[in-house]
Amino acid sequence: MMFTAWDGTGDAASVRPSRTVLVVDDDQETLEVLCQVLRRDGYRCIPAADGAEALKAFAEAEVAVAMIDFELPDVTGIQLIQEFKRTRPHVPLLLMTGNPSQRVIFEACDAGAATYLRKPLDLQRVRQILGRLESGGSMTVTMSNMGMKRTSVLVRWSRWIVRRK
Repeated sequence: MMFTAWDGTGDAASVRPSRTVLVVDDDQETLEVLCQVLRRDGYRCIPAADGAEALKAFAEAEVAVAMIDFELPDVTGIQLIQEFKRTRPHVPLLLMTGNPSQRVIFEACDAGAATYLRKPLDLQRVRQILGRLESGGSMTVTMSNMGMKRTSVLVRWSRWIVRRK
C-alpha cells in the first residue's frame, strides 16, 4: 500500500509515492542495521527507540509502513499498533518479535497488525513484505505462516471461548 507525499517543491504533478518506513525498536543495533538496509533499498527510514519517539514520528511524518518491536521500554508493540490504527487505519503495521507465541500473534492481529516478523529478522522476508505492500498487495497473519495447524488453533480458540463464558 503506497501513499503519496508532496515535499512542497514543484507542482502537484511531481507527487511521488512515499517510501517512508518507521522502525521502532529499543535495540540500537537492530535499528541501525535495518535502517541502513532500508536506505540502501531506496526507502526513507525513521528510527525510533521507544513508544514516545514512535508516536511523535508517526504524527509528524507521512509514514507508508511501520515496523514495531513487541517489547519496548515504555509501551508494548501491541499498544503502539492500537494507537497507530486509531489515528491512521490505512497504514500497514508489522510486528517484530523474538518470541512469536500464539498469544502475541493473535493480540497483534486483533490490534490491526498486517503481519509479523520473527527476530532475528530475515532481511529477504522484510524486502518481500515491503515489496508486496508497495505493489498494492496486502499482508495478513494466517495460521499457516504462524506455523500452526488450523485444527489446533480452532480447538484452542473454542476452549478459550468456553472458559470465558
